[in-house]
Amino acid sequence: MANKPQTPLVKRFLSLLVVVALIAVGVREGLFYYHHVHEANAQVQANFTVLSSSVNGTLAKVLARRGDPVEGGQLLATMDSREAELEIASLEAELARQRAAKTEVRAELEFFLSELDDRIETASAATALLARSFETANNRMVIARKNVERNSKLESRSVIARQRVDDANDRLLEMTERLRELESDMKMSDMKLAELRGQRKRESVYQSRIAMIDREVEQTAVKLTLAKKQLEDMNVKSPLTGVLNRVYVNPGTYVEDGEPLLLLHDPTDLWIEAQVAESDIRLVSVGQTVLIELDAYPFEQFSGTVEAIGRVTTGQMSGPQNRDADITAQRIAVDIAMPDVGRPVWPGMRAAVNIVVR
Repeated sequence: MANKPQTPLVKRFLSLLVVVALIAVGVREGLFYYHHVHEANAQVQANFTVLSSSVNGTLAKVLARRGDPVEGGQLLATMDSREAELEIASLEAELARQRAAKTEVRAELEFFLSELDDRIETASAATALLARSFETANNRMVIARKNVERNSKLESRSVIARQRVDDANDRLLEMTERLRELESDMKMSDMKLAELRGQRKRESVYQSRIAMIDREVEQTAVKLTLAKKQLEDMNVKSPLTGVLNRVYVNPGTYVEDGEPLLLLHDPTDLWIEAQVAESDIRLVSVGQTVLIELDAYPFEQFSGTVEAIGRVTTGQMSGPQNRDADITAQRIAVDIAMPDVGRPVWPGMRAAVNIVVR
């Protein structure tokens, strides 16, 4: 009974202690929020890479599964390439045929020029021979004419018989006729030589055929290059070392050019994005320390830094239809460097961040 008067005093003391504790907690929380900008709905972000088909065709195989690590240049999927391979084989055969045709025309041209040169050389030699024969015959005719004149003088003085004069005239007539024949043969030979030399113009016909084949070869070669590029594009390879996040299309499905097939990201290139209220954004600057808590790893705290601050509100980025949806709650994206937490972290994970502003 002697202790009963102390009971109200103890109660008052305990009440006072509770009040002091609440005040201390309030002051602590107040000071904490004074020194920090808090955002409870931050998310881990990554640069996602969408691999699309660059050709139309049927997806034949997917060589990796969701969550698999992939290397840069690794083959991830293939398209049905049978038609493309047949097209390449057809174009290669056509290209070989065209090149063989060009080789054949070149051989024909070389044979034509060689034969023509031989014929021109033979004709030139014959023309030269006729010219020499004509010169010889002309000299002999001059001699025959002089013999006729001399014999005529001798016969007029009765030194020789008339028969010798007639023989000299016959010889002169023979040489004159021979000279005319040679002159005619020379004209014919010159005409033949000119005709042969004129046949060199046919070389341009062969050259035109070769030029036409060259154009065909060039066109076929371009088609072959494009066909090989299309075949190469049917092999979908990873452009980076990372993780396969999603497979959009199953094997056997026909896909169009530009249709998404796979989704990748680089797990070493992560950051945290916090949507900071516009009323607090004035307190945030690049380089500030950030205290990070990941929902996946409770009761642990990590340290990062502010890397970048957006220059437009999320309402503006979401499109004109949402700009006026919540005028009083506009937020601005703040990128925070992802610390090395020593364990798996995936894009989309939730995080709470406290940006140290004071």
